[in-house]
Amino acid sequence: MTKNSHNLSIQIRRWLYICAITAIAIIMLAWAGRGVSFDLVFQAWQQAQVEWLGFALLIFLASYPVRAKRWGTLLGVKRNPASFGSRLGAIFIGFACNCILPGRVGELVRALVLHRQSKIPLGTVVGSIFTARLLDALIAFILLLGSILAIAQSGTTTLAALPLKFITLVLVFFCIAFLLAAWYPEVILKLVGSICPKIGLARWRDSIVATLSSILTGLDVFKYPQRSVIAIVETFCIWGMMGATFWFCAIAFGIISPGFIGSLFVQSVVALAIVVPSSPGYLGTFEAGVRFGLEVYQVAPGVILAYALTLHLLMNASLTTIGLAIAVKKGLSWKDFTSLSLPSSETGDSHIDY
Repeated sequence: MTKNSHNLSIQIRRWLYICAITAIAIIMLAWAGRGVSFDLVFQAWQQAQVEWLGFALLIFLASYPVRAKRWGTLLGVKRNPASFGSRLGAIFIGFACNCILPGRVGELVRALVLHRQSKIPLGTVVGSIFTARLLDALIAFILLLGSILAIAQSGTTTLAALPLKFITLVLVFFCIAFLLAAWYPEVILKLVGSICPKIGLARWRDSIVATLSSILTGLDVFKYPQRSVIAIVETFCIWGMMGATFWFCAIAFGIISPGFIGSLFVQSVVALAIVVPSSPGYLGTFEAGVRFGLEVYQVAPGVILAYALTLHLLMNASLTTIGLAIAVKKGLSWKDFTSLSLPSSETGDSHIDY
């Protein structure tokens, strides 16, 4: 394949991806807004209590220092985790990029920012972010299961069709996978290294194993019970504060019946919804998740859409503003993030006999 044809192929794939995520966003927005009278949406906005929106914004932003603290817990297993300010700045910059760029590019951006400012190996930073995301997924499933059970006990029967057994199995799988990956990384690396040639990836085997090795280093925290407990508690705090954000915003729109437990349920549904590839800032999937979650409580569709759009704007606008302001203050530009690959020399020791 010539260089020109290779570049053309890349451009075609890029445009296909953009078209796909745009289509998903439009479909999800259409589903979230089905049967909605926009007069009722505007009416809900006019009646919203601004002070509760202010509380929601404050608790939302307050969750990010907790994220920075957890990042230090994960990074500080065997090395200096860099300063708290450096971690917090990288987090805001990364989340700002997630709000304006597709494909969760912000995760790589914040890894690169911290790597360049603290000289922590890039592979180690990426591994810690991977571990943080696994923890987020684990706690999200726990809160989803717990909130569903609590809602069911309150007499709400519309959740009976949800796959509780499947959610429980996912939780068990996560826990087992955490422990196995943390305690037996060499076995996993050896298995991957032996599989690569069998599926046509022999030439990339070393790179794949090296990258996987750096990611698995992030799971070292689970070898230390005390540090593991701290990371889990911090993750619960993050998700609890996010639940409070959903709750305070709901109160602003007069959505009282779900309460805090219902808000935990809605945020867990949203967390699962935004896993679907979507446009920057999870436009469409976020609103669809909120619509699905609040329909359980028979909230008026117009109020749901007004609530979802307001909460989404509150989150994305604040993160984008703060993240870009920090990036400008640090003198960063787009050119600083043009190379997001993991150098093989920084990914850690991966000398595995296959």
